[in-house]
Amino acid sequence: MGTVESLVESLCEFEGALVVVSHDVWFLKQVIEGDEDDDEDNEGGEEYKGVFYTVTKKGELKRWDKGLEAYVEKVQRLSVSKGLLSRTVK
Repeated sequence: MGTVESLVESLCEFEGALVVVSHDVWFLKQVIEGDEDDDEDNEGGEEYKGVFYTVTKKGELKRWDKGLEAYVEKVQRLSVSKGLLSRTVK
């Protein structure tokens, strides 16, 4: 197991609140949404998903309920429209 994977495992086991900032989409997805293949801790209960917030243009926090993939797609579309990317990446 690599360093990033070990960090993800430790953060997912932490029972307190976390503020996570990263450019690594895989890392964020694992910490916020959890590993879809990991059913060990879920004994018939509802799957926990972390809470995801974004910062608005006014500097306010806004809850994002559409999932990380939808947020990444939104950022990519915005980047293309501003000329920062030539196309969206899948």
